Amino acid sequence: MNYANYACLHACNLPEKICLIERTPATGERRTLTWKDFNQSINRVANYLNKELGVKQGDYVMHLQNNSLEWLISYYAIIKLGGVVVPLNFRFVGNDIKFAAEVSNPKAFILGSEFLSVVEPVREELTTVKHFVCVGDKVGDGMLDYRELAAYDDTSEALVEVEDGADLAMMFTSGTTGKPKPVLHTHYSLNNTSIGNGMSYFVEKNDNYLFFLPLYHSGTMFLWAPFYATGATGTILRDLKDPKWIIEVLAEERATDVLFVVPIAVAILNAIDKGDIKMEDYDLSA
Repeated sequence: MNYANYACLHACNLPEKICLIERTPATGERRTLTWKDFNQSINRVANYLNKELGVKQGDYVMHLQNNSLEWLISYYAIIKLGGVVVPLNFRFVGNDIKFAAEVSNPKAFILGSEFLSVVEPVREELTTVKHFVCVGDKVGDGMLDYRELAAYDDTSEALVEVEDGADLAMMFTSGTTGKPKPVLHTHYSLNNTSIGNGMSYFVEKNDNYLFFLPLYHSGTMFLWAPFYATGATGTILRDLKDPKWIIEVLAEERATDVLFVVPIAVAILNAIDKGDIKMEDYDLSA
């Protein structure tokens, strides 16, 4: 089964249920997508990639963005076509991006505008990339504006059936001890991850998973997987400058699950000790 099929199922069975919430506390912005919206947005991007750019089953597409609604929409658009997504570490420098391209031979590259300064110097060396798509207000010369993909008229179902063992993603290790190492995941492995994690912490469709750690990393993506497969909600927190924002969003969005790492937990505990966070001000009963 194509792992993107869950979005199709939830769009049919839970069309008006909130699928994703995106919070940017620094600006006060809050965006939401229902499951119907999410699946339709995936189809728009997938159909553009396929019909206008020629991306098809088995093609690799590099993907470099910070967490956002667009991160998830474009990720699932690639795999819905049977393509193989290559999510890159946001800390990668030019040589890392070149290495990832040499390994994966991507046909297209979807990147956030915040990474133009890293990608532009090596762009000519990414010889297999035929199309660059830029997400954000600034679009590089000769690149496609992601908003064109997001506004594409064709919302017909783009799902391509694949074998369970078909490749879904080529992820890279951090490269701490050498060059980043590619690791392939299949539709079967992601589906089983979602089932196994869902059984481990009893995910239900009315749960809400708050995530702020990077989605390119297996930790965040794999813990989001059971919520996605169950038809639950995910809340993306885009800004971590103030640890208080984590507690605020947990309370305001009634999040039931969250993944902390030690530095984040320490920052929250220090803020509590200083009086910057007063836990009695927040309802965390969810």
